[in-house]
Amino acid sequence: MKIKCVILDWGGVCDPKSAIDILLDYISKKYKIPLKNAKEIWDAHNMDYLLGKEEGKIFWKRYFKELGIPMTYRDVKKFFREGGADQRILNIAKALKEKYTTILLSDNFKERTDFIKKRYNLKEIFDICIFSNEVGLKKPQREIFELVLKKAKCLPQECIYFDDLQKNVEEANKLGIVAIKFISYEKLKEELELRRVL
Repeated sequence: MKIKCVILDWGGVCDPKSAIDILLDYISKKYKIPLKNAKEIWDAHNMDYLLGKEEGKIFWKRYFKELGIPMTYRDVKKFFREGGADQRILNIAKALKEKYTTILLSDNFKERTDFIKKRYNLKEIFDICIFSNEVGLKKPQREIFELVLKKAKCLPQECIYFDDLQKNVEEANKLGIVAIKFISYEKLKEELELRRVL
């Protein structure tokens, strides 16, 4: 079936190194905490934050207390502006927007979402932007992919989706979306060319 919609994740795809990865690397090195531990605690406690149900000040206070480190919300705010989009991927998305429905699908928290919207003119690049903190759903919940399909007005098999996390790719595949694990810009371009999307 012909592809009509291209869906891209933000952190790990459009922005190769996410702000959270940069922050957790910093915490691990500065406070001599195993990176695995910092990530596990982040994953265990971030649900309400990513769904927009918990304010940043409250989340980060709890997170730093759990880690046992003296960081504050003020300390962490600068990391919300870290990372940087791969302009090559944004250029592809912008070019595809002329022929396809383009969707940005991102699990993110309010501060980071606000920064991304301010820094990048997303309306020029994507037809639709779906952020977890704005819709109250996150990947790999089936409902967020159903929302994408509803907004795209496409059948699952008419959508191609790139995400760097295997669990998100697997859930999208279950719905029939052509979901591919993101490896690199070159591989993304190759996959799009292979399907004659690019």
